[in-house]
Amino acid sequence: MVKLISVNDGEQADKETLKTLPTEQKWCIYFKYRVKEGMGPLIDELRREEEGIMRADRALKKIERDREKRARAIFWDNQRLVRNSDMHIY
Repeated sequence: MVKLISVNDGEQADKETLKTLPTEQKWCIYFKYRVKEGMGPLIDELRREEEGIMRADRALKKIERDREKRARAIFWDNQRLVRNSDMHIY
């Protein structure tokens, strides 16, 4: 794996440094820091720099929303089952 530039928490990498990085390193930084708190500006800059990262980010957000939506649907289905089973016990 390629050697990553050092990025401290909450500190945005120099924009010129990001522009000169190879694409592989940009992807590594994206996956390493995309969910880390305080790294939003860095991830935003990577999205602006690389169209592929922007598309991947959109796809990941959609998957996460779909997962949350499915989890809520399962929860409410289970609640209905519990409520219906309680009605038939008495």
